[in-house]
Amino acid sequence: MKVLVLAVLLTLGLIAAACGSDEAPPAATATSTAPPVAANAREVKVEVKSFSIHPETLNLEPGQRVKFTVSNISSTLHTFTVATTSEKKEILVDLELNGGDSKSQEIIVASNVPTLYYFCRFHESSMEGTFQVGGSTAGDGPGKETPTPDNSGSDYY
Repeated sequence: MKVLVLAVLLTLGLIAAACGSDEAPPAATATSTAPPVAANAREVKVEVKSFSIHPETLNLEPGQRVKFTVSNISSTLHTFTVATTSEKKEILVDLELNGGDSKSQEIIVASNVPTLYYFCRFHESSMEGTFQVGGSTAGDGPGKETPTPDNSGSDYY
């Protein structure tokens, strides 16, 4: 009987020692819902608002990996759609964004396409433009692009 009591006490002591560690539990790590930008990718930040898309122009390089991070800073539903032809048939990017949404998509710029055409499928007449491929100017190297501020003074819908 003494052996049984001693065994129970020893077991309880071991359990208490294991549970009573002075070490803090591992901290929770924050995770991002957006996939990381590849090491060699160029991140292009795009703002969609008030029937305009910024940046309005941009030079990209053939074979370049580009991550478009698009924010709709209006309350209107918009898309950020990128195609390889002016007929807008071969779609590379098609992000639909409710007001306040932000989404990302990564592409590799084709070497046989001199121009990429972007537009909002819902508002093509006022929300369209082009990104040139090849022949970039100074300042268009890898890194982040920041949208050109819209100084029109209006945020109409």
